[in-house]
Amino acid sequence: MKSLKIILMLVLFAFTLSSNAQNKASKIGTIDSQELINMMPEYDSIQTVYEREYREMEQAGQQMYADLQRLQDYYVKNVDSLTPFMKSMKKQEIEDLSARIQTFEQNAQQQLQQTIQRLQQPIIDKIKKAIEDVAKENGYTHVIDIASGSLLYYDPSSSMMELVKKKLGITAPTAPKAE
Repeated sequence: MKSLKIILMLVLFAFTLSSNAQNKASKIGTIDSQELINMMPEYDSIQTVYEREYREMEQAGQQMYADLQRLQDYYVKNVDSLTPFMKSMKKQEIEDLSARIQTFEQNAQQQLQQTIQRLQQPIIDKIKKAIEDVAKENGYTHVIDIASGSLLYYDPSSSMMELVKKKLGITAPTAPKAE
């Protein structure tokens, strides 16, 4: 996967260089957005909120596991003295709680991811604006994020879209077909 990102970045780099050779010299910058996020002063407060929510969910999960263990222990201890109906009820109770625990864990994981995304979005927006400003001020035509292998900024004047459209004989933008 990492080699695929490197190859993709090299292809993008080569493509950018060849397409811009006719227009102007390219200036490509790289940045590690994850490292930058971690360095932001706001990051500590995000971590604090995340850790608090994680602990709350972890405690709730531990309580559910303790309840499950108690039910299982009761069942094992009393299996011989339970009527067939009660055995069936206790088994069903154990299965229901196991299913609830599984659902809780999935939902908790999703909730934690949403929390991180929600809390990080203002930082990401701030970083994106700074990257764009620095790129424009310093003549960068492209900025690549080495943490994700994605293109964070490009100078629209470096686009070869019009040249390719001309080569293909396309004179007007084509609208997507309605289905």
